[in-house]
Order: sequence, then C-alpha cells, then structure tokens
Amino acid sequence: VMQYQSFVEAYGLKRLGFCMPDGMTSSTDGAVTDLSHREFFQRGMEGKRTITGVLIDAMSDEHGMVNVMSIPIQDESGEVLGVACLTYDSEAFNDTLQLTSFDGQGYSCVINEKGEIVVAMGNDELNLSENLFTDILNSDSDNAELVEELQGRIERKESTYGIVNLSEKDYFYGTPVELMGGDVTWYMLTIVPSSYFDDRFDAIQKYLFLMDFFVLLVIGLGILLFVLLSREQFRETRRLAYEDPLTGGANYARFCQVVDSFRDRHGYLVSMNIKNFSNIKIAAGRAAGDDMIREIWNILKDAIRDNEMIGRVREDHFALFITENNEEAFLNRMEDVSYKIHELARRIQVPGVYPHYGVYWLKESESVEDGFSKARIAENFVSSDHAKHYVFYSEIDHNEMYENE
Repeated sequence: VMQYQSFVEAYGLKRLGFCMPDGMTSSTDGAVTDLSHREFFQRGMEGKRTITGVLIDAMSDEHGMVNVMSIPIQDESGEVLGVACLTYDSEAFNDTLQLTSFDGQGYSCVINEKGEIVVAMGNDELNLSENLFTDILNSDSDNAELVEELQGRIERKESTYGIVNLSEKDYFYGTPVELMGGDVTWYMLTIVPSSYFDDRFDAIQKYLFLMDFFVLLVIGLGILLFVLLSREQFRETRRLAYEDPLTGGANYARFCQVVDSFRDRHGYLVSMNIKNFSNIKIAAGRAAGDDMIREIWNILKDAIRDNEMIGRVREDHFALFITENNEEAFLNRMEDVSYKIHELARRIQVPGVYPHYGVYWLKESESVEDGFSKARIAENFVSSDHAKHYVFYSEIDHNEMYENE
C-alpha cells in the first residue's frame, strides 16, 4: 500500500489504507493494525460506503482526530474482498470547507444521522462538542422536541427550518445531502443569531432575506462537497486497489479476484521469483531494474491464454494461474518463459539471473489465496544449483518443512 503515497499527497489525505476481510489494515504510512471494531469497516464489509464523523486516529501513536471515507472493494459477483479507507486529518478537512457568512456571525454544521459533527464552519467563538444534538440539549432542555424533530427529518431526508436556543435565540435552516450513491446522508445546518437581523429588517424582510441566504449558502456548500468527494476520486481509489503501478497490470488482489471468478478453477498456481534480481539494480541501476520488471511482465502476458491470469505480487515476485492439464506441457511453457527471462538478463550482461517457481495444483474447493500460499512454500524449496528451477508442493518433504520451522 505504501507505493500509493503520491496519490495520498495529491489528494491531501493523511493516509490511504486497505482493510482485509479480518479487519487487519495496512496503510501508506507503514502502519498495520486491526480496525475490525470500526463501524466504517463493518459497513464496508456489508458493501456500504461511509464517511465518518470525527474519530480518534487508531493507526497513529499521536491519536489525533480524523475523518475516514471507506469504500468496499468488490469482485464482479458483488462479494466484498476488503475495504479501502481514505483518512483525512479532521482539522485539514474542516479547513477545506470553511465559509464565512453573515459578517462572520453565522455558522454551519455538517452532521450525520447520529448528530455527530463532521465539520463545523464559521463563528470560532461558539464552543461545540463532537455531537450537535448533545450541544442543543445541554444549552436548553426545552430543545428536546427540536432534537427529536431533527432526527426524524434526517431519517426521512427532509429539509427544515426554525428556531433553536444555543448561545442565544438562533434561526436555523437544515437540508439533507446524499453522498456515495445514497449510502451516506449528511445534514447541513446553517445557524444565524437572531440579533444579527433584529437591527436590520422588519419581520417580513427578515425571513425573506434569511431564506434567500440560506439557499445560496447551501448551494455553495453542496458544490464544495461535490468537488471534494467527486466520483473521479472513487474511480481512482478502485483503480489503485487493483492495478500495479509499475507494470500497469493486475496486482495480487486483482489476480485473486479474477482467478476466483473463473468457472473452471482447475490449474497450476505458480509463485515465481527472480533469483539474484538485485544484481541488476547493483550492476545497471534502479531504472534498469524497473525496465526489467516491465519486460518480464510482457513475457508473462504473452505466455498466458484465455482463462489464465498473471499478477505482480511485489518487487520481482509474480503470481500465475496456468490451466494446462498436462504436466509436461505446463513445464515446457514455463521453460520457455525461463529462457526468455534469462536472455533478458544476458542482454544487459548481468549473469546469474533466472526465475524459479513454486507450483501448486489448485483444487476446486480451495481459495486462490490458500493455494498460492502453498505455491510460495514450494518456491522456498527450489535449490540454488540451477539444475531444477521449480518445485511442486506435492514433492515437498513435509517432515523436513516442519523441522525447519
């Protein structure tokens, strides 16, 4: 996940993370933690997108305040493979949406259905907690009916206006804003002290002026939210979750998704590593190493057929799914791949670079991830004498494997 740091910086995020189905989350700043207790993760695993209120950051020792946008990552059948989460620093998120209104005396709040404040704008002298409903009730017990009405309006996604007693008698206007295809509903409340109008307009002019400005302000806020949370960003996040940035092809998550979707999943899972690949970077530089990875990707892409798949796991580690039913034919194809990769290394005069493979025959009842784990175990048993570049999982002496552990 750390390779997407440039995306994080471009969109002003604190971090980008990916939650596995068990809640274990890796992020672009190197943190790894269990977020299975978070509501946004649980909603994500139900296939729902979420934008949270202010949360305590669970992935940083500083435990600052953050807002999290979560997006479920699903395969073609709709099964959730994990949850992508974009984390904003709450203060920066708040600053992004700041607007002043009514000579600085008006203020606005964006809240969720629980009354939790997502962002507050204007009137810094007003002391708000993390929940607007709590603030309204604490300021005046007579506001209980108003809170109940607001909760009902939010649930029914209806606009409303009226009077609330906070710091003083205040006029307010509220309207729902649906985001993420209706998965998330925010409620925007714009509040202005009555004293602002008392010295300026008579009763009729006051209400007309108030409603006009409320409408304009809500439209302006809606435009800002649309820009901030555009569909393009969601599409980009989904692309990043599945695309390898160096080759432009499938990453390991996409590899597993595609192979799991095949109707006929009988075939060889191959864990391929390039032996002594670091020699290329040492002898020819990092750029040459990146070029070599792209060349290897092209070789693998040309080698696979319909209903087969390749993905880059990381660095010089690749995953392959080959549907060849005949072992001899399978080995001939892999030998052809080995020869072409070895020739690439010879062309740039870096000796000792060749691929080795761990191979596992995938059973219909097994998941791709479980099968690939066995292929990786087999790969660890490939000898370094160059006589044989592959090991089948079925060939492993399991007693020896357990003794080595």
